[in-house]
Amino acid sequence: MENRLILSEYIDFLFYKKQVIVYNSWNGSWVKMPISLYDILNKSVEYGFTKADTLQHMADEEDRQIMKKLLDSLDKINAFKDSNSESEKGLLDDVSIMVTERCNLSCKHCSASAKSCQDYEFFSTSEMIDIISKIKTANPKAIIITGGEPLVRNDITDIIEHARKNYKGQLILMTNGVLIDEHMAEFLSKTISSIDISLDGVDEKTTSVIRGKGVFNKVLNSIRLLQRNGISKISLSMVAMR
Repeated sequence: MENRLILSEYIDFLFYKKQVIVYNSWNGSWVKMPISLYDILNKSVEYGFTKADTLQHMADEEDRQIMKKLLDSLDKINAFKDSNSESEKGLLDDVSIMVTERCNLSCKHCSASAKSCQDYEFFSTSEMIDIISKIKTANPKAIIITGGEPLVRNDITDIIEHARKNYKGQLILMTNGVLIDEHMAEFLSKTISSIDISLDGVDEKTTSVIRGKGVFNKVLNSIRLLQRNGISKISLSMVAMR
């Protein structure tokens, strides 16, 4: 039986004039469409249509081809759930691992009270690897490596490398981006599924108020390094403040 069109819980819609962006917050992928096709998609989901039902209701063959291309694109970003499958029920969506409390920045809004880079790590390399091995047995859809700032750990490449070799799901790094150099960008391109970089501000002036001088340009340079090494799934996040 063909699946009904059921949107994933990770799907969000962004509207701008007569365009709509369908965004998957889990894997960072997106598709753009005209609002006329969004209206058709929305009705198809509302009525519980399958893809075949949706295409059958199009006015002519040209419209069917356009809609089929859109549905195929939405499939590629995992926009739909499998309505016939029970296999994914009960699985964890993601597990976040705080690999360190240390951080190389002192952001004004930081809620973690990150310790300075001079302090020791609470968990050793072998203990972190053991934690990741235990998490793997729960088979989450994604493992998120976070901190503090994960890249301040001298053994972070060992930790990430172990995770990548022993876990086949999404491996996500949350970082402030400041410590990414050419060598690290190359390493991450071979191990990490996607990267979330915190950047509070739209230029050097606004970012320096929250994160310190020079951070904005360092992060932009890090993004360029990541892109040059083939990493396309890069998202930027900020904390909404007064």
